Amino acid sequence: MFPMTPIAAALALLLCSSAFAAPASVDNTPRSLLAQAKGLPAEFEEHFFDVPLAVRVELDQQALGEAMIVLSRDDRVTLLDFTDTSESRFGASERETWADILKPGVALGACSGQCPEQMLAVHYNLENSLLSIVTENAERDSEAKRFYDQPEGGSSGLMVRNQLNLNGGQDQDLGGRFGLEASGSLGNWSQTFNMQLARLGGPDDKTYHSSPSANWRAVFSGWGTSPRTPKA
Repeated sequence: MFPMTPIAAALALLLCSSAFAAPASVDNTPRSLLAQAKGLPAEFEEHFFDVPLAVRVELDQQALGEAMIVLSRDDRVTLLDFTDTSESRFGASERETWADILKPGVALGACSGQCPEQMLAVHYNLENSLLSIVTENAERDSEAKRFYDQPEGGSSGLMVRNQLNLNGGQDQDLGGRFGLEASGSLGNWSQTFNMQLARLGGPDDKTYHSSPSANWRAVFSGWGTSPRTPKA
């Protein structure tokens, strides 16, 4: 690993200061190395090109590892070696594949001609010390799904839940409560039903009940309409 010299430390401090002072750019197109280094004092330029630099390497916006690289004035980057891969979710074999691609040196920018491993572009960001590799898999999600797909033709089923509570005792009238809940699905429609009956016991021997409610809900590709209650 290369030690940080006083010049390198001053360069890092200068880059941080310029990052806070510079206005936000509306152009997200990566600039050439010479354009990025244009704002550096002349004495710092020799510590930017053709010398080992510590960077973070990302593959499709996922950490590939910390590494040492060399940048050249003709917009090429050469990988020396990976120095830390503890935060990377990529395996050693995949990292070795990209190391073999980057160690001979590659041109920055969009890849043209025969591009290895479906590579689209390689970019370097001076302010963030970030080397980004973009491939055709950039917009593909490799993580396992956290949900189940709905059946294409809908589904059918019924779930019923009921609850009975009784209260009473010696020389006491019996009282209680009964509740019924049901939910089902038929095709792309789901239904719910609720009903409650209660009797207090004692002098009040009436049976009370809540108005039964039923809702129908249409579900298509995970989206549903607002519930509605059918008229009696």
